[in-house]
Amino acid sequence: MFGYKNRFTVQELFAQHQELFLIDTRGASEYDPAIPNSHSFYIIDLMEKTKKFEEKYHSKLLERQVVLYCSKGDGTELLRKSFSKKYQVMSLEGGMVGYLEFVTHLLAHHPYENPATRDMMAIKLMKKLTNRDTSFAQFRQIADRLLSHSPDPALRQLV
Repeated sequence: MFGYKNRFTVQELFAQHQELFLIDTRGASEYDPAIPNSHSFYIIDLMEKTKKFEEKYHSKLLERQVVLYCSKGDGTELLRKSFSKKYQVMSLEGGMVGYLEFVTHLLAHHPYENPATRDMMAIKLMKKLTNRDTSFAQFRQIADRLLSHSPDPALRQLV
């Protein structure tokens, strides 16, 4: 069991070296940006069927920390409280907006090897970092590289 905590920051998400059970509650389409390796479950459906969801995903919920995210980070609090206390369920501070702001900041301050291909590489990385089909291993590799080259010493320590 994990230490009890209600909120999870985007920085903690990037520093996390163990796979989380990320749940996107926005009801987003497959074309909307999403956090890599996240699962889409609309918030209203989850609120109505929390018990069934817990039964279906019991083993995943026990073995991984669960992080819910919405658009701005404040919409998942009621849903978080509806989960059983036997699971570690947290809300992502800032939601998808906070995630995108953090990723944009990392990409903007990354020292690209070839300045001529900077924009193309940033777009490629942004596509990977906003695609739910990107694996956790790929996300981890990109996150570690971006964090380790950040001009911010606090972010470099997250690796």
